Amino acid sequence: MSKIFKSYPMAVIGIIIGAILAASPFGLFHICTKLRPDGGPMMCHYTGKFLVVMGIVLVVVNVIVILAKKKSIANLGNILTLASGVLVYAIPNRIIKIGDKMTDGWQVSYCMKDTMMCINKTKPAVNLIAALIIVIALIGIIQQFLVKEA
Repeated sequence: MSKIFKSYPMAVIGIIIGAILAASPFGLFHICTKLRPDGGPMMCHYTGKFLVVMGIVLVVVNVIVILAKKKSIANLGNILTLASGVLVYAIPNRIIKIGDKMTDGWQVSYCMKDTMMCINKTKPAVNLIAALIIVIALIGIIQQFLVKEA
């Protein structure tokens, strides 16, 4: 494990952060569990599903980086990790919109009220995780330019 960490530190950190992200909405930093008055799930339910998928994507991308052992794959992995971090921040915060509650009946976002659990617990934690993902991806990109291929 230590040899892998020395060779691919950002990928190992990416795997750990991806696992934390995947576990965050339904385990670590719970989204709202109440149902809407019409019986459907709250908006943050779809955000939770999105975050689980993005966490799994981060884990898979960074495992591929480690297994491939090529600089070009590591570069691509870092770029995909950076894009994932941006999406993890932008989509739940409605900078990039997926779904529309009025027309589709669902959307990926946090709930509207400041008193909701997803606003108080999930949102700050996910925003911090997104920032960490972006930082490790940028460090990985810089590191790849500084390291010569073996």
